[in-house]
Amino acid sequence: MVFDKTKVGTDTVDGHPCIKYDAVFYRKSKPGEKHKATIWEAQDLKNFVIQTEVTVPSNPNYQGSGGRMIMKFKNIRLGAATASMFEVPGNYRKVNSVQEVMGVGGMGNINEMMKQMQKGQRPPKP
Repeated sequence: MVFDKTKVGTDTVDGHPCIKYDAVFYRKSKPGEKHKATIWEAQDLKNFVIQTEVTVPSNPNYQGSGGRMIMKFKNIRLGAATASMFEVPGNYRKVNSVQEVMGVGGMGNINEMMKQMQKGQRPPKP
């Protein structure tokens, strides 16, 4: 990725003093596909990009696509990760499908769930 930024001013985001930049980024393999963004680097957080605003181009294949996307980070803590952040939770349970994650079991249960929903009943719990 190629990322070029130009300082356009200063701002405050959630109490953090920031330098605001207009940016252009693109893939080296596709220099003709450039994207624009505005970014805010928090000076008190070692220039961490605390907010990004990107204009997303519309896609003719998807109605209602495109627009403005804002990504904002909150509760930022700088520093090394601890080993406990990578421990598997005690209540972890392996599942075999997305349907299990959603609590509807295998594909056979989806038909049953739809029948119950038509009757105004809640789907069964796994």
